[in-house]
Amino acid sequence: MTSQDLAQKLTRIGIVCQASLDFHLQLSDVSLTTERSVAVVVSHRGRTAEAVEVAGAAKAHGATIIAITNVPGLPLGKLADIVLNTAASEGRFRAGATTSRIAQLAVVDFLFVRVVQTRFAEANAALAVTRDTLWAHGLRWEPQSGDDAEDET
Repeated sequence: MTSQDLAQKLTRIGIVCQASLDFHLQLSDVSLTTERSVAVVVSHRGRTAEAVEVAGAAKAHGATIIAITNVPGLPLGKLADIVLNTAASEGRFRAGATTSRIAQLAVVDFLFVRVVQTRFAEANAALAVTRDTLWAHGLRWEPQSGDDAEDET
């Protein structure tokens, strides 16, 4: 899910965040937000009742609301302090909502890069720490003669 991708990225640079798929956990998380918090709410059309309710609850606690949506004029966009607009067309039979998901992931990547730019030293240091920690759990593989990826045609 798009929100989980953003949460994973932000966690890697030391920003504490939550991205739950469970609506009740989302409400629980936003009930603890403050005026120093940011809630990023993702909804293709911007009218999903749960997304709007979560955004409203976060706003009631003083959080800044960032909406990632394709239709900023619908309830989520109107509620948001900042709208990051996607441009994706979904047909009637939205096979997994592929187009909208790709557009949302692109916006998440742009947002992440901008956050890193605003706090480069801290983000770079946190990425180094998390990379080193995760590297310790990776499989150590030394390529042998003939093992090159180019040979896998």
